[in-house]
Amino acid sequence: MNKEMYELVAWSIKNAKSAGADECRVRMSSKRFVDISYRERKPEAIKEASTRSFGIEIFVNGRYSSQSTSDLRKSAMKDFISNAIATTKLLAKDPYRTLPDPKYYKGRANIDLGQLDPDYKKFGPEDRHNMVKAMEESCIAKGGKKVISVTARVLDEHDELLMMTSNGFEGSEEYTLFQAMVSMTVQDEGDRRPTGYSYVGSVIRKSLPTPEKIGAEAARRTLDLLGGKKIKTETLPIIIENRNVPRILDGFLAGMYGSNIQQKRSFLADKKGEKIASEYFTLIDDPFVKLIPFCSQLLKWDISCL
Repeated sequence: MNKEMYELVAWSIKNAKSAGADECRVRMSSKRFVDISYRERKPEAIKEASTRSFGIEIFVNGRYSSQSTSDLRKSAMKDFISNAIATTKLLAKDPYRTLPDPKYYKGRANIDLGQLDPDYKKFGPEDRHNMVKAMEESCIAKGGKKVISVTARVLDEHDELLMMTSNGFEGSEEYTLFQAMVSMTVQDEGDRRPTGYSYVGSVIRKSLPTPEKIGAEAARRTLDLLGGKKIKTETLPIIIENRNVPRILDGFLAGMYGSNIQQKRSFLADKKGEKIASEYFTLIDDPFVKLIPFCSQLLKWDISCL
């Protein structure tokens, strides 16, 4: 855990309580990311940034608010917290907004999910450029004379997250993420110019396919689009490719979110006890899957995953 972040968050909770908050929840994050893309065998964009953010949820006099700032000087934060408490007191009461009972903080799992690449700091600027260039070259070579354009891109990030509450919760996470993508446009018959792509991501860089494979896959997928013809309108069974499942499943899962049910925005709000999917559909919610981006041992950060 980042000592500086921990001390600042602990200080802010103490300050909020002293300033009149009944309870509070504080989140702080630190993020660094690098984004490099190539087009026509030369850099198209190079971005690098480090950001830190601070957010506090105030519970006072039965009222609630959530506010954030990026000014992490203690003098500025002291005024920010005081103003947050003062403005929260002006809001309508929200009796259902409370911190969880501390009993739910107990028994949290302590499992290394393998989300932090120990070699992240060894991945330097030259490595990034070599990777994206190799992806582009491989795609161009595989595409041959049909190629109109190729864009290759590599992104990596390192994130640290910390949350504490005034009633005893402390939780932190640290992870890395590497993403690589290549898109290619080719010339087809007439004016058709199909575009395909390849995308991969992993929390461990060595788990990614080689740059050459990533580029070649983008070319293969794009070339498969050549010669496509419009078919007549009819009802047909379809097979959904795995990488397209999230687009379909996300809409279904949104109906299960407690916030959507509470706000009557869910098509499942009145379906308790009813069949809502095929008997062949199985959904498993497992927060302990290792080496998967964004898996967390904490549900909404402050409820234990047992």
